[in-house]
Amino acid sequence: MAFNDRTHVAVDYLYRRRERPTDPQSLSVWIEEQLDNIERAVQSLEDLPQVADTPPTAPKIGLQRYALAPWDPGQGSNRWYFWDGTNWVALPTNSGWAQFNNTAITSASPLAVAANTPTNLPLGDSGGVNRLSGDFASHDFVDGAGKFIPRASGDAYTLRLGFTLTPSVINSSITVELDIGGSQGVIYRDNRNIMIPVGQPGQLDFAVPIYALDTFLANGGQFRVETNMSCTIHDIYVVVIPNHQG
Repeated sequence: MAFNDRTHVAVDYLYRRRERPTDPQSLSVWIEEQLDNIERAVQSLEDLPQVADTPPTAPKIGLQRYALAPWDPGQGSNRWYFWDGTNWVALPTNSGWAQFNNTAITSASPLAVAANTPTNLPLGDSGGVNRLSGDFASHDFVDGAGKFIPRASGDAYTLRLGFTLTPSVINSSITVELDIGGSQGVIYRDNRNIMIPVGQPGQLDFAVPIYALDTFLANGGQFRVETNMSCTIHDIYVVVIPNHQG
C-alpha cells in the first residue's frame, strides 16, 4: 500500500513563522498564509498518541490511542492500541522477569533419577522473585503438576532452567527436554556432558527459547531429564523472561 498522509499517520508538520513582509500590500496574503499554516499544524496534533474513551470516527493507519473505559477495542481498557487499517491492535505491555522455585524438592528431599529413565522435572511456583508487569504480572506460569504454562497463544519467552545435580559416576551425560504433547511433542532438547565431581552437588543451567501456540497453551510444557547414570536433583528453578506478547 502506498503511503498517503490522509490514510496514514504522518505528524511531520510544524508551524514555522515566516518573516513578515515589509510591503503593506503583501501583509494580508502573509496573514492568510500564517493562519492556514497554524490550522494545519493544529489539525496534525489529532494524530499524536493521546487518551480517549471513545474510538475515533476515521482513524488513520498507525494511529495510537490509550483506551479508557468504557471504550474496549478488544483486549481490555486502560492500555495502548494502534490502528492497523482494519482493527485496533493492543500494544505489548510485557516487561521484566520472574523466578519460580520448587521449594519441595530440596537437598534433604531430592528427586531421584534412575539411569536411562526419562524423569519428569517438576517446576515450582514459590519462593521466587516476580518483576513482571502488564499482562504477565498476574499470570500463573506453573500449574499444580509442575508444568510451564504460557500466558497466551503467540507469546514468546526465554526460560532459564536450573537445578543442582549430584552424579554417581564419572563420564556422565544428561538430556533435558520440554514436551508439550499432542502432535508437536518435544520442542526443546539439550544434551551435554556433566562436568561435576562424583558425589558432589553442582549447578546446571539451560537457556530455553520458546514460543507458544494453541497446543502449548492447551497442554502446558513438561520438562524432562534423562541421564546415563543414577543421580539426584534438587533446588529446581526457572526464570521467565517474556520476549513477545501474542
